[in-house]
Amino acid sequence: MKRRWIVIAAVFVLFAVRLGYRVESSGIASGWVDPVGRIAAQDEAVYSHIALRMARTGEWLTPRFLDRLALFKPPMLYWLSGISAKLFGPSNLSLRLPSILAGAAVAALAVAWALSWGPWQALAVALLLAANPLLHRLSRLNLMDALLAALFLGGACIIRADPALKLRSSRIGFGALVGAGVLTKAIAGCLPLVMLALYWVLALREERPRLRALLEVAGWTALAAAPWHLYQWIVHPQWFWSEYIIDEHFRSAIAPLGQTSREGQLDFYVRRWARLDPVLLGAWLLALPWLAWALWKRRSAGILVPLCALATVCAAVLAFQYRNAAYLLPAMAPAALCAVAAGPLRHPWGAALASAFLAAALVGRVLHPTEVWGLPFPEQASAPSAQDLDRYAAQNRGRDLIIVFPSDEFYSTLLPAPRVRYVFTDDGRHRARPAMDFRYLGITLSVEEFLDIDRRRPVFEERLRRFNLDTTAPLGTVIELSSEGEFPRLIAGAPKADFFLPGHLCYSAPPGRAVVPASGGRCFVYGN
Repeated sequence: MKRRWIVIAAVFVLFAVRLGYRVESSGIASGWVDPVGRIAAQDEAVYSHIALRMARTGEWLTPRFLDRLALFKPPMLYWLSGISAKLFGPSNLSLRLPSILAGAAVAALAVAWALSWGPWQALAVALLLAANPLLHRLSRLNLMDALLAALFLGGACIIRADPALKLRSSRIGFGALVGAGVLTKAIAGCLPLVMLALYWVLALREERPRLRALLEVAGWTALAAAPWHLYQWIVHPQWFWSEYIIDEHFRSAIAPLGQTSREGQLDFYVRRWARLDPVLLGAWLLALPWLAWALWKRRSAGILVPLCALATVCAAVLAFQYRNAAYLLPAMAPAALCAVAAGPLRHPWGAALASAFLAAALVGRVLHPTEVWGLPFPEQASAPSAQDLDRYAAQNRGRDLIIVFPSDEFYSTLLPAPRVRYVFTDDGRHRARPAMDFRYLGITLSVEEFLDIDRRRPVFEERLRRFNLDTTAPLGTVIELSSEGEFPRLIAGAPKADFFLPGHLCYSAPPGRAVVPASGGRCFVYGN
């Protein structure tokens, strides 16, 4: 037993060191959440801004982004990365440390599970996860996915160890993990409850939790997750309802405002899994006949639980209408366990032969970091303006910075500039709008409204106050152009602000304002 714990601890440490290797040199929002669709890690800059603000101001209960309330996600990741930044100082590593440790926990839990089948099976699981690009990429970013995957797998491990949830510690632990998951990623944190329900349907009667145990789990979940939600409902009822309930849950799940691709649900996720990790997908498909037989015979929880976990994640990503490759991450460890629990890899000789192949595949992924299936150390920059913005920030100009048609994935929100604003084009076409109406609150302004903000400020201040926001600082965070032809009026009307422009707009700089070339054809236009 002691040797087993030493192995598990060693796996955790090795994965933590590997996932943290050169992570400090990877800029915030650099890298791809979806390397197939070339979708950048924009949310990392947003979450990092919120976490750093919490650490700086001590306002831990209510997340804020660019001075406005940010209730689009619960606060667990912000708390963890904010505490890390508070303890170790703000850095790329400290902000990403919770994700790194969560990724290492996923590997350690999966290996601990597989050790009950044998050392070769545990090695095969470790190599499958070490070579998985999703676990590698998402555990090296300050995002919620690795933490959610660790909590989900932790819940599965509790069912594996105590299928009927007879122990009070199992019921408390499972409920606490679900509650932490809800505080991490809202409704997605309830996936362990769906997994438990599916297991209850498929398991033998003597291995099913009783109704009393299920109710106790629900109670502990509510005890962990409810206080923060109730606080926001009481203190910021309109904002919480519009942004958290309607936009984050119902609209994203049923009718998203936008998609990153035009593929169908099934095609999108199958294509991503096949291109990112064909080895894991192939190993799982190879074991599928044996898994079907085990399901038919209702074998032990060691096989049934990872099957239920995998089925839960697959059903969830297909049902949730917004598509994101990162949503597949909680399925990776259950898929690896399923691949090793059945089929040729369930035998020591099969797992040993597979481990040699998997080790070679791991080396190949490291040697080809630019491929979608590769493992980059560090990530290639996907925020092309980041270096230009760093050089700008080093000048300490003390001016508002207005970024027109940004390409920085919100990296600029981390700059020490007094105020960062963003300019987009609204072509006037009818499109679905979020329930959270930022135009009504003045957080999004037209050019006319922005240039006349002093006169309009009392109106917007009263509206913000009705939403329990006691500051006008977020006014004009976003400025909308009706067309690019409106831009000369904007830059002329804001003579003291600095602008960061795409190259084709640099000619619009008024006479007497310095124009500084930047990379990618962009330029800075400095205020007077």
